[in-house]
Amino acid sequence: MTSTLVPRGSRAEVLVREAALPEFDDPEVVAVAGCAVTDWRSSRRGATGFVLTAHRSRTYALLQRLLKFGQTWHRTNATHIVPGFASLYRGRVLPSIDINPPGLVIEDFNMTFEVYRRRLGKVGFSLGARAVTQDPDTWRDYVRQVRRWALGFWQTVRRFRPRWDLFTAMLAAYVGELVLAGVLLVSLPLLVLVLVLPVPVLHDLVAGYFSLGTVGLGVVLPDVLLTVLVAAVERRPRYLLAAPFFLPLRIVDAAIALAAIPLAWRARSTGRWKSPVRRGAESAA
Repeated sequence: MTSTLVPRGSRAEVLVREAALPEFDDPEVVAVAGCAVTDWRSSRRGATGFVLTAHRSRTYALLQRLLKFGQTWHRTNATHIVPGFASLYRGRVLPSIDINPPGLVIEDFNMTFEVYRRRLGKVGFSLGARAVTQDPDTWRDYVRQVRRWALGFWQTVRRFRPRWDLFTAMLAAYVGELVLAGVLLVSLPLLVLVLVLPVPVLHDLVAGYFSLGTVGLGVVLPDVLLTVLVAAVERRPRYLLAAPFFLPLRIVDAAIALAAIPLAWRARSTGRWKSPVRRGAESAA
């Protein structure tokens, strides 16, 4: 079994062993996804670093609690990602996985797809197996990382042909939601601008389907409520301070994800990348 969760011999390793290894009691489980946790202590001080760190941490909390649990349920087991830095695999399946094929910018999407495509087994998930990560706290590093992740996902989707199985069905549902939500989010600033400005033709056209109230109740309010929920569950009131910036950052994420789609059919990569400068800090695990 191989692990990239925590340093060997650390207290965190004990916690991971107690939380993650029981997942392997199911003989069908060949990989376990750990719970990504933001290392707040290593984030640079300042407004930009705080907002970016809070946004990424909130994203982890929502996706892992609302999405990952359902994707890794034993009856509907078909998740699209076991994060590379938060992963454990049975050693016997690694020779069957094409870990880093040419042309992909990252390998973790591909490794997860290989598990299902080659019918090697299932993926487990544990919130208790906490994998601490340093997230980007500068605008440049953040955009570069989101672009790299998005490109890696679409390249992997391009690489694997659809099949008549549960994994393809769940992946198609996820891709459909990702694209639809992305288009709506990217269009949101323009829709609001048209609703606010007195442009007769455009205003009347848009107002027939949307209103500022619709945007507020359907987009802004749910985003705020999710932030309050995460702040309560994780006992971090600081999320509330960054709440006004989460929706704009979701729009940025959506724009990058959509822009990466055509690149997946054009761009090629050696898999090499330049990591941001790592900052020393005590582990939050």
